[in-house]
Amino acid sequence: MKNLSKFKVFLSVICICFLAIPQVATAANVTYRVVLTDPGYNLNVREKPNTSSKVVGKLPPGEVVSISKTSGDWGYIYDGRICDGWINLKYTAVGVKRVSGSRKTTDNLNLREGPGTNYSRMYTIPKGSTVEIWYTYKDWTYVFNSSGNLEWICGWVNSSYLKK
Repeated sequence: MKNLSKFKVFLSVICICFLAIPQVATAANVTYRVVLTDPGYNLNVREKPNTSSKVVGKLPPGEVVSISKTSGDWGYIYDGRICDGWINLKYTAVGVKRVSGSRKTTDNLNLREGPGTNYSRMYTIPKGSTVEIWYTYKDWTYVFNSSGNLEWICGWVNSSYLKK
């Protein structure tokens, strides 16, 4: 009977300790989010999920990231091409869909830094150009240039100016 009481106390201590540890939820499916900081501002990537943690990198507006786990308002990113770490999710938006394929531009098309007309125009893609599509967010598509033309590589375009 004495051993059972000790076990109950031990189990209670373990449960209390477990509840005191900040919980990190691992996403069953990776979710994609787009960075929606104001044009010209980057989003800090931090070592730990808090604002006092060391900044280990920065993400530009319009960057699409995959979130593999969350902790409160923070999401963990790692995809091999950007530094890994935590970002504050209030500066991102859900609704990004991963897509693939190619499309043709139906008009001269402004390539932008982010998904909206408030983001800077980086280049004008000529009418009839073929682009590879990677992501969609609302009325915008993230495209990649596979033609070998090095004047532009990737960015956001208005989806209504693309056709199969």
